Amino acid sequence: MLLTGRLPLFPRLPGAEIIGLSKGQQLHRVVERVGGSAGFADRNTEPPWFVKWRRQSKSHKLKKRCALPTFSAEALTQVCLKVFRAAGVPDAESEVVTRSMVDANLTGHHSHGVIHLPKYIQEIEAALIEPGAKIECKRESPSMAVLNGNWGFGAVIATHAVELAVQKAKDKDVSSVAAFRCNEVGRLAGYALTAAEQG
Repeated sequence: MLLTGRLPLFPRLPGAEIIGLSKGQQLHRVVERVGGSAGFADRNTEPPWFVKWRRQSKSHKLKKRCALPTFSAEALTQVCLKVFRAAGVPDAESEVVTRSMVDANLTGHHSHGVIHLPKYIQEIEAALIEPGAKIECKRESPSMAVLNGNWGFGAVIATHAVELAVQKAKDKDVSSVAAFRCNEVGRLAGYALTAAEQG
């Protein structure tokens, strides 16, 4: 059912033009214009069609979320390793990057998970990531170091930096390691956990 003319149900939008829009479209238009609030004072003032739409919308979103495919960590790991191997990434590096991505998925940080695999492959092809790049130590003292990652995988460089920082901290109680020419490192919490596990 379509409404035409002006919609008097949303007092925050006097005179909002809604000609030819469905009720759902009208609602979206209003919500956009008032910054996320549909303009009803409380749920008792919501018209019946809005209540029905809200319930259906929530139900649809829930079903959509539940319909996502589920993969085991082992399956994701094997897929990532095979793709990296086909792209010419050394096994040791592909294991570090894969572990970083899969761990991100397992902890619920999907934005840092295997969703990055296609991007990594594109960046390898565009020479933005250099698999097998040598990590050079440009400056070092007993408690600090500065690493040049030479545009290798960020997760590999960050893992090396954390291991070096932990080693130095064991000797001097505190340490600081910085890296440059480093691609994105993924989920930061993973490195903090690595350091914490080593005391």
